[in-house]
Amino acid sequence: MKKIINGKTYNTKTADVLCFFPSNLDRSDPEWDEAGLYREKKTGQLFYYAADKIATRDGSLRVEENITLVSWEEADEWANEAMCAKDYERIFGGAGGYDYYENSDQ
Repeated sequence: MKKIINGKTYNTKTADVLCFFPSNLDRSDPEWDEAGLYREKKTGQLFYYAADKIATRDGSLRVEENITLVSWEEADEWANEAMCAKDYERIFGGAGGYDYYENSDQ
């Protein structure tokens, strides 16, 4: 997905994928959804991608995709709940996460 926000382009195909949660359901299933955390290569800006099924006026379902810019703090909070420890440490650098490195003397 590609979206322009505040004059800058964010694209899931060209950004670094930090983590991605594909659906284990078939795309035709009404409960299908997927999400991911990405980092734009040029600026380092993090963004969250989400795709969900939504009902249309006629009762059919369609996929709605969205990109939302997030701060490191927001990404850290989301990752604490959504990611396994190994992936969390790969992105945020350890058990203390973002707050640890932001507030440390390192």
